[in-house]
Amino acid sequence: GRALYLKAGCYACHGGIENKKTTIFGPALGGVTLRLKRVELAEAIVLPSKQVVERFKASMIATVDGKSYTGFITEQTDEFVTITDIENNITRIARGDIEQIKAQNKSLMPEKLLNRLSNSEIGDLLAFLESLK
Repeated sequence: GRALYLKAGCYACHGGIENKKTTIFGPALGGVTLRLKRVELAEAIVLPSKQVVERFKASMIATVDGKSYTGFITEQTDEFVTITDIENNITRIARGDIEQIKAQNKSLMPEKLLNRLSNSEIGDLLAFLESLK
C-alpha cells in the first residue's frame, strides 16, 4: 500500500510520508479511517470532486493576455495575487494583468485513481491509509 501511495504521488498533496517533500493541497490522511468508512474513503478516491471542502477548492486565474493558472491562491495584496499549482509552481500575477479569478468546484485530485489498480492493490492502499496516524 505504501508503495502505491508513493507511486501515485498521493503524499505530495496529502502528506503522511517522512522525508518526502509535500505541499498539503488536500486533507491530511492521518486518521482518515476514523473519519470515513472504508467505502466512503474509496469513493472519495474515485470521485474526489463529488464533495470538495471549501478550504480545498482551487481557483483559476485568467489573465488579460489569455493565459490561465489553476491552483491555490497563496497570497493576495492590492498589487498582486500569487497562485501555487499542484506541482508547487508559484506564480505571482499583477492585479492589472488579471481578467478573472474563479473558484473551481472540481478537485485537483485526478478522478478514478483506483481504476488502474487491482482489487488486491486497492486493499493494500486502503490498509496503508488505515495505518496513517
